[in-house]
Order: sequence, then C-alpha cells, then structure tokens
Amino acid sequence: MIRKIFFSICFLGALTVSTGSIIAQTYNDALRFSQLDVGGTARFMGTAGSASALGADFSTAYTNPAGMALFRKSELTFSPGFFSARTESTLDSENPITVAESANNFRLGNVGLVIVSQPRGSKWTTVNFSVGLNRTANFQQEFDFRGRTPGSILDRFTALGNGLTWNQLDDFEAGLAFDVGAIYNDPFGENNGVYTNDLETFNPDHRVFKRQFVRQGGHINDLGISLAGNYDEKLQVGLTIGIPFYRFNYQKTYIESDDIGEVPVFNGLTYREFLRTSGTGFNAKFGMIFSPTNDFRVGASVHTPTFLRVTEDFSTEMSYTFTEQTTNTFEDRSPQGQFEYRLVTPWRFAASAGKIIGGRGFISADVEFIDYTNMAFDFRSDNLADIDYQREQNDAIRDRLSSVVNFKLGGEWAEDIWRLRAGALLDGTPFFGDNRYNFGYSFGGGIRGDSFYLDVAYIQRRLNQLYNPYLIENAPAQNVNNAVRLSQLVVTLGFKI
Repeated sequence: MIRKIFFSICFLGALTVSTGSIIAQTYNDALRFSQLDVGGTARFMGTAGSASALGADFSTAYTNPAGMALFRKSELTFSPGFFSARTESTLDSENPITVAESANNFRLGNVGLVIVSQPRGSKWTTVNFSVGLNRTANFQQEFDFRGRTPGSILDRFTALGNGLTWNQLDDFEAGLAFDVGAIYNDPFGENNGVYTNDLETFNPDHRVFKRQFVRQGGHINDLGISLAGNYDEKLQVGLTIGIPFYRFNYQKTYIESDDIGEVPVFNGLTYREFLRTSGTGFNAKFGMIFSPTNDFRVGASVHTPTFLRVTEDFSTEMSYTFTEQTTNTFEDRSPQGQFEYRLVTPWRFAASAGKIIGGRGFISADVEFIDYTNMAFDFRSDNLADIDYQREQNDAIRDRLSSVVNFKLGGEWAEDIWRLRAGALLDGTPFFGDNRYNFGYSFGGGIRGDSFYLDVAYIQRRLNQLYNPYLIENAPAQNVNNAVRLSQLVVTLGFKI
C-alpha cells in the first residue's frame, strides 16, 4: 500500500520533473578523438606506417608532409578496405564469463591527388601540390558483457538525486529513474532531497545480474591540402592544412535483474543510452626531410593540436519492473538533448629515418611523442555547474593521463615489378602509471608499373581496454576488461598521370 501511495504522489510530481541537461564528457572522450590509427595507402600500411622519411607516398601528407616533395610524377590513388574489430569482454565478477563480439565494415580509407611541378632554372627541383581524404580512425566496435557483481546502477541514480528536489533532477538519469519508480524518497511525499531504491532498502548487500550490449560506430576523415618542395635533392619541406571530420555514435542497452530471487520487490531494469556526435576541426602539419647521402634520409615533423568543435545529440530510455502484490512495469524516455563544446587535442612530434638498399628495397623507422595531458575541454558555458565540471575533467586529464612514445619499424623488398613489405609497431598506453605497450604488425605486397600500381596490405593491432558501464564514488567498481583485435585489409590502386 505504501508503494501505491508513493506512485500516486510521484506521478503528479513527475509531470514537472526536471528540465535540465546532463554533461557526460570525460577524458575518455578526449582520448577517443586524439588517438589515431595507422591509415593511408596499402604501401604505407604494409610497413606499419614507418616510411615517413622515404616519401613519395600519399600517406606522408598526414605524417611528414615533406615526403610529398619526392614525387616525380603526378598521381591519383584510391584505397578501399575492410575493417574488423573483435572484442572479448570479461566483467570482474564471481564467475567471470568471456563474451566475444565482432563488428565489420567496408570503407574508403584513402583517396588522393598529387600534382607535380618542376620549376626550371631553380634549385627547387619539385614543388608539389596535393589534396585528399584520409581515414585516421575507425570507431566501429560491438561488445557484450555479463555477470553478477555487488552494487547497482541504481546506486548511481540515487547518488545523482540526493540533495535535489523532484523538479531539479536531470532528464536523462536520476529524473528518468524517479519517473519510473526506480528511485524514490519519502513515501508520503516529502520533497526532502533524500532518495533510496529497492535494492538499498530491502538488501543493501545485493549482488544482481548485470549485462550490457554496446554497439558503436563512426570515424575520423581528415581532408588534407598539402604543399611541398624539394631543394637540390638534399632538403625537402612540406606543409599540410588538415580539416578533420569526426563522427561517433553508440547505442547501449544495460540490464539488471534479480535472477535468483535475492531481493524482494525488485525484478529488473533496462536502461538505454543513445548518442550521436559530429565535429569538425582544424590542424596543421609541418615536416622536413634531409638526405645526407642518396640512399639515406632522416625526417622530423610537428603536428599542431586539432582545434575541434563538437556537437552531441543524446537521449535515454528506462523501464523498471517490480512486484508488490502484482508485477508492475513503468517506462519512460528522456527528451532529445544537445550539447556543444570545444576540444583541443595534443601536439605530436615525430622523427623518422629510412635507408634505401641498393635499389632492392628499404628499411624505415618512425618514433612519435605525444603528451596527452595537453588536451583540454572548453564547454563555452556561463553555467557555474558546467564551469566546475569542465575544470574537473581538465584536471582529470592532467592527473590520469601521461605522455607516450610510439615506435614503428618496417621495410620493403623489391624484385623487378614485385614488392613485399612487412612492419611492426608499439603504441604506448596513455594512462598514468601504465607502462604497457600495445603491439601490432603488418605485411603486404604489390606490383609497380610505369603508369599503374596495385598494392595490398593487412595490418593488425591488439589493444586492452578498461570499460565501466557506470561510475560512482565510494561504491563497487564495475570493471570490464576488453581484449580488442583490430584488423584492416587495404587495397590501393594508383595511376601516374
């Protein structure tokens, strides 16, 4: 009876509940837009992205633009490919279960045009212009975890609500939980800002079954406009102006249930999150290559931060099922929310070297330094809560992240028109105190003619991700370990024009 009285009162209150928005940006969002994949042509990817100093490949417009000066003929390239992400997810729980999911898609990873000019009567042997589009990140991924652990997402909703009256609750989490009866305060209607839930009330030591399925997608496509010059075959310089286009989206379905009948009243809940993100930015890349001998080159490049403007559209849905005399299910959905913010990604510095082996191929290496603590949010808001949250997240970036050094090594063997390539890479982990490296490898081959070439490459990277379906202080953490295998198969068609 108390529960029915509560619902009759709070239903009227729910009609006026919350008009505010909720900000969910974290340092993980900043990382997503700042960590780039090895992308470009199949020749470049076949060497694990290590051939920046050797140039004459369209991919170098996005690593060391000076390499564009080493083209001798104008070229047009296309690089379609296949991308696959396999994720094995394990929730830290009583009896860990590993669940594997895969996400695949076809894509156009690279398209570019290089126009070569050779000034007469000058030590500038080439002055080359290029324009193209390069995919620098792919966010396609699906994963699914399940298991029984202490704690509940209801604890988060309760904590978000505490201290607020009904009409102050947000529309997307605590307010939605209140509307469906998942959290509630004084059953006789005192709007006192103190909330509880059935798990907390009937069994504080609850261990409910949890499951979540996540499907995400999106990419970063970088439009690059480059100008590069070759001075006396000794020094090459280049500049690329980049306009990256960001897309990211996800759908998350989170479920909790009392599958063993441990908690009176509570049966289960379903919480769905929907996010669609788009953004456009601006950056610049400058590079130099020096050739002390005809068969050895060293290079250096600097990438400015990307100054990014992001728009997020988001919504949530929730249903809650409980049994009190009869089984009841209440469900509701949030309004459509939108939030705009600015993000500055980190500087990137790289050094590279390449050795040509007597016309029979080459070996090459790249080293890259990135300081992720230089990332920063700007919410462009006068709201004090937004300002405080912005400061909190920028402090988290500085406290929880660090700088990394990434290594790439590769080579090519040439025999007549045939080419064979292989490479390996080590990417540092951006989290403070974590000194592990993520490993990747590549191989490929191709044929080279006077006016046409065809290359194929396969590259695989392995990552370890820590995922939390929800966060709450002073409560059991829900840690999901994702072992991710990213694979790309790329074909490049090139025409010399």
